[in-house]
Amino acid sequence: MARRGRMLSCLFCMARKVRSAAAGTVEASVRHPEPRPSGAAGVTDGNPWLVYGVLIAAVLFIFGQTTGFGVVGLDDSSFTTENFVVASGLTWLGLHYAFASFQMGSWHPLTWISHMIDSSVFGGDLGSHHMVNVLLHAVNSLLVFFLLRKLSGAHWRSAIVAILFAIHPMHVEAVAWLADRKGLLSTLFWLLSILFWTRWVTEERRKWYAWSLACFGCGLLSKPSVVTLPFVLLLVEFWPLGVWREWRQLPSRLPGKAPFFALSAIISVVTVWGQRQAGAMDLYGALPASNRALNSLYGLGMYLVKTFVPTRLIVNPIVEASPPAPVVLLGLGAAVAGTFLAVRRAGSRPWFTVGWLWFLGVLVPVLGIVQTGDQAWADRYSYVPHIGLFVVLVWGASELLPARIKVTTSFKGALILAGCVLAYASNIQTGYWRDGKTLFSRVVELEPRHVQAQQLLGRAKVREGRFAEADQHLKQAVQLRPNWPDSYIFLAESRFAQGRTEEALASTDKAIMLDPLNQNAHFNRGRILQRLGRPAEAIQAYERAIGIGLLPDRRLEAYFEIGRIRIKDGDLKGAEKAFQNALAVDPFHYLSRKNYAFALFRQQRWDEAKKEFDVLYRINEKDEDVVRSLGFLYNRSK
Repeated sequence: MARRGRMLSCLFCMARKVRSAAAGTVEASVRHPEPRPSGAAGVTDGNPWLVYGVLIAAVLFIFGQTTGFGVVGLDDSSFTTENFVVASGLTWLGLHYAFASFQMGSWHPLTWISHMIDSSVFGGDLGSHHMVNVLLHAVNSLLVFFLLRKLSGAHWRSAIVAILFAIHPMHVEAVAWLADRKGLLSTLFWLLSILFWTRWVTEERRKWYAWSLACFGCGLLSKPSVVTLPFVLLLVEFWPLGVWREWRQLPSRLPGKAPFFALSAIISVVTVWGQRQAGAMDLYGALPASNRALNSLYGLGMYLVKTFVPTRLIVNPIVEASPPAPVVLLGLGAAVAGTFLAVRRAGSRPWFTVGWLWFLGVLVPVLGIVQTGDQAWADRYSYVPHIGLFVVLVWGASELLPARIKVTTSFKGALILAGCVLAYASNIQTGYWRDGKTLFSRVVELEPRHVQAQQLLGRAKVREGRFAEADQHLKQAVQLRPNWPDSYIFLAESRFAQGRTEEALASTDKAIMLDPLNQNAHFNRGRILQRLGRPAEAIQAYERAIGIGLLPDRRLEAYFEIGRIRIKDGDLKGAEKAFQNALAVDPFHYLSRKNYAFALFRQQRWDEAKKEFDVLYRINEKDEDVVRSLGFLYNRSK
């Protein structure tokens, strides 16, 4: 309760700062005296602080429970518990890692840094890491309301859009999953960039341009999908700012955004390169263009369907070889009809033009036209696009509904009831993210063909020691996709944990046959061969994995195991080198330093060994091995 109290206080402070920081934003009509678009004639009556309070309360009701959650085992542990660089907090080593890492094919240094700051402040308390996600979502919701209200002048419509943004069940994934911190952080910079851009447009003071560009850059460093922001800035200038009104005026608005487009182009190239290096485009990048087009339309259709019927939501829905025709046709019809109306009605319905093109345009990088992952669509990708779609729905409903209905108590009650139902549904959906077993059991229940869920549920069962159930899920994953190496890797890990070492080796060799450059398979092969008493082959497997490119935690373990093998074989020079390599990865790894010290000791390099043992003693003065060795060295020096 104390943590939630601190969170509530922090949120109100942030809301006040956001409001005051943007105070003085001049309405576009001051500089552009022509008539403003419909619905933007000035801020209507309404207390913004009431809306801020509702937004904060709704976010806490839905997501406050995540402060008791851990990781689900889908990438999030690589951002927290299983990444010692991140777990060590904000360090020079961490900063280098943040800007040099292309882990999972993405370059997002600011996201890494945010996780490192969490570790510095909260340590291993994952509930507090989740709390930061909740805070970011709350601030984003406040900013959505503030921006829309300030720019459009429509208080209640802006409030409804912001509330939908805060409570929609499709946004649970973006908040409850620690691995999607990048989406929340990039959205914060996205909204701030728009805020500062509107100040630049209305005041033409260079500092606002610089701040907008800086926030855009920070957004790109948080998540590459922010590349679409320059197009959104053009849309915001059309409505609600009203800087340009006709399509022929569009070219004149492009030069000022040249730096934005340049940054977008650079990050796009870097992202595609990183995804290719990580193999994220291998499984589906070779699909014919027609299949990718069908899956893109299917994805668009599903975003629309789930917006209105947000039930049976699962993480990373599977790519269909033949997506359902009705959903594909819905996506095609919506894309064609919506875009046609957006162009034709730009003069009379600018909110529709901007809202629809925002929704469709921001989705483009994640629709699978260029496939960079193993999902056809994903709830988290709707986070920013939904702002545009909600504008279309709310402004459209306001225009279509007669005024006499909108003022009735029953209509207002229906809106409140709908909001409560959505918030409750989101609260339930959030609960599935408590841990990996809960999440992937739910996914398998709804979609038994979900290979990734079968794999990760199997791994969760292995950790519980429920090997029979684990093998059932992992074998199902192999049957569903026999050409996917990860299924064999996870099956091998289960057999290894059961002591079925020869079977584990056979499964690992199958994974390597399917993907000779799979570093995790080679690493696991080293562990298996080490247990089988084949040290020379184990070293070869570890070195192969390191050469391909292991993540830091496993690279550290590989060097450490190579050192142990070489010490056992009497190769002290080789062991010394291996432990030096391990310490280069993590200078604070106690066991690597201890073994390095003993390698020096056994070579009778007394002064070097004494220096290392002194360091070890300062870290742990109760280590009897270290105390005995230091005693010998001090007695010898007398």
